[in-house]
Amino acid sequence: MDMESIYLRKANLKDAPAIKECASSAYTPYISVIGTEPSPLKENYENLIKLQRIHVLTKANSVVGFIVCFPGDGHLLVDNIAIHPDFQGHYLSAWFLRFAEQTAIDFGFSKIRLYTNINMRRNIRLYKMAGFFEIFRR
Repeated sequence: MDMESIYLRKANLKDAPAIKECASSAYTPYISVIGTEPSPLKENYENLIKLQRIHVLTKANSVVGFIVCFPGDGHLLVDNIAIHPDFQGHYLSAWFLRFAEQTAIDFGFSKIRLYTNINMRRNIRLYKMAGFFEIFRR
């Protein structure tokens, strides 16, 4: 994949349908793994866009992935990272994690928190490879 043609930008309301489609494509396969619909399939993405909590990666002006993050109590919370399956395996999640690191610094935070389902083992491996570690389960 030509990485020079990938751009990160703040989402706008015109992106909402593509964000929903990306979430559906990325998370629907997990329904059988976790036994329920993952929470990103239930999100109100229009509202999150209005709150300026979503950034998208685009290629040829099409959304190929997105991140939902916002300041928490002394940390940046990464609520969701989704990459469309057609673009997975190209380290695009690493772009979002670097973006989250810089965003945390910009807010003056030294911590980033994220959540994932215990059965989303691929995601857990990715986060561990990026230097995250588990602090609790619920």
